[in-house]
Amino acid sequence: VSLVLSLDQALLDQALAQLNASPAPGKKRFLTSAEFAQKFILSAKRQKLKDFARANGLALEAADERPDSMVVRASGEARLVENAFAVELNHYRGTDGKIFRGHETEPMVPQSLAPDVGAVLGLSDEAGLFHPHLRQPLGASPAALTGSGPSAGLSPGDIKALYGVNQTALNGSGQTAAVFELDGCNPSDINAYAAAFGLPNPNLEFVSVDGAANIPGPATAEVCGDVELVMALAPGLSKILVYQGPNTSQGVYHTYDKIAADNRASAISTSWGRSESFSDSAGLQIENQIFQRMALQGQTIFAASGDSGAFDDGRTLSVDDPASQPYVTGVGGTSLSGTLGSFTEKTWNGGSIAGGASGGGISAFWLIPNYQVGVPGTASQTKRNVPDVALNADPASGYNIFFSGKWHAYGGTSYAAPLWAGLTALINQGRAQNGLDRLGFANPILYQLGAGASYPALFKDITTGNNLSYNAGPGYDNATGLGCFRGDALIQSFLPTLTLKPRAPTGLRLH
Repeated sequence: VSLVLSLDQALLDQALAQLNASPAPGKKRFLTSAEFAQKFILSAKRQKLKDFARANGLALEAADERPDSMVVRASGEARLVENAFAVELNHYRGTDGKIFRGHETEPMVPQSLAPDVGAVLGLSDEAGLFHPHLRQPLGASPAALTGSGPSAGLSPGDIKALYGVNQTALNGSGQTAAVFELDGCNPSDINAYAAAFGLPNPNLEFVSVDGAANIPGPATAEVCGDVELVMALAPGLSKILVYQGPNTSQGVYHTYDKIAADNRASAISTSWGRSESFSDSAGLQIENQIFQRMALQGQTIFAASGDSGAFDDGRTLSVDDPASQPYVTGVGGTSLSGTLGSFTEKTWNGGSIAGGASGGGISAFWLIPNYQVGVPGTASQTKRNVPDVALNADPASGYNIFFSGKWHAYGGTSYAAPLWAGLTALINQGRAQNGLDRLGFANPILYQLGAGASYPALFKDITTGNNLSYNAGPGYDNATGLGCFRGDALIQSFLPTLTLKPRAPTGLRLH
C-alpha cells in the first residue's frame, strides 16, 4: 500500500503566488527537489506515516525509500492492512472477466494523521485504468493532407513546415525531456525512426517504476510515438527519460511522483488518461499537488485532452484527467486538409465518438483557474475549461510512427502533446542561452499572450468545426483552446526578458 502525503494547500498557494508575482519573471526562482522537500516538511510527514504503518504491523519498503518522495510505501498481510485502514478487502470479477482486489468503503486513518495523508493507494489492484489517446485511420479521406514520409505520414520536416519551426540554432541541446508511459517499446524502433529522417540516435533512459519492465505491449505505438515526436522537434535533446509504471492507480501516482521527485526533466508529456468521472475527489487532489510541485520546480507538463470529443467517458459531457488538471497544459486536436504547400486547419471531428474528436469541455471538479477568468470564448466562467492549446491529431493526416519494425501513420491527441513538449525544449534551450531560467508552468503566460495584440502572430487560431459539442471560434474555445503554435514566433516571444506578470491559478479547491 502507498500512503500519499497531503501538503499544506495554503502554503502551496502562497509559494505559487510568490513565484508568479516576481517582478522579473524572466528569472524565476524555481525550487530544487530537496528545497521542495524541506519547505513542505516532507521528512516530518513521512515519519508520521512510517510510525503509523509500523504501529499497525506493516513493514516499510526500504528499497523505495527516498526523502523527497510524496509516498510512503508499506506492506503486510491482508488482515493487518484491513485493520490499519478499517476496510474489508475482497476479490471481484471485472466486466472483462479478470479478478482484482478491491474494497467497498473508503479507508480511514486516525484524526491526528488527517493533515498528513491525502490518500491510501494499493488497496485495489485493478489494472488498465488509464488508456492512451491514439487513433488509427478508419479509412482514406480525400480532403486529408498527406505527408511526405512513409505510409504518407507527416515527417519531422513536414511538422516543422506546417507549424513554422524553422530554427537552426535550437535543437534541444542541453535539455532533458520526459514521457510518462504505462507500456514499453523497443529502442531499435526509435533508432530506426531517427535514421530514416537523418536525426541523431536519441540518448534514451528507461526509468522503471514499481518494477515495470520495458517490454513492448499492446500500447507500444504510444510509447514509440511519444518519444519519436518529442525528438521530431528537438532532435538534439541531451536526454529523453522514458518513465514506465504499472497501469494501476498506485502505479500512475508513483510514476508522476518519481518524475517530480527526480526533477530531471523540464519538459514532460503524458498521453495517458481517463475521464474525470472515473476518478474520485481524493485521487484528483493528490494528482493536483504533484502537478503543483512540478510548477514550483519549473517543470512544464502537457497532457493529451482525449480522443472522444466532448464525451470523454463515452456517454456524457466530460473531460479527461490529467488534461483538466489546473496545473497541466491540456492539448486538443485539429485536422489538416489540402497540401503541405497550401492547407487549412479546423477542429478534429471524425463524426462520432468512435471516429474520434478533440477532447474538450468543462471540468466537473475544478473551479476556474485565475488564468482563465475573464477569457472570452470560455464555455464556463466558474469551472476549468479544457483544452488550453491544440495541434494536428486527425489520424487521416497522421504522423509517421515507427514501431514493431514497421511504419504507420497514426493520430490522436496523444501525438499533439509530445510535440508541445518538444517545442518547450527548444524554448528552454533558447532561454538558457539568454541567461534565463526555464519556462515552467506554461498556462499563465500562454493565456497572457493569447490576450495580447501579438496573439495572431504567435498562435494559429482555429475558428471552424466542433468537437461533437463545443464550437471553435475566434480566440479561445473549448474545442481547440488558444489554437496551435506558430513555432519560431512563439519561441522568440519567450527569449527576451519578459515583462508579463501572469496570474497563477491560486486558491484552487474541489467544487
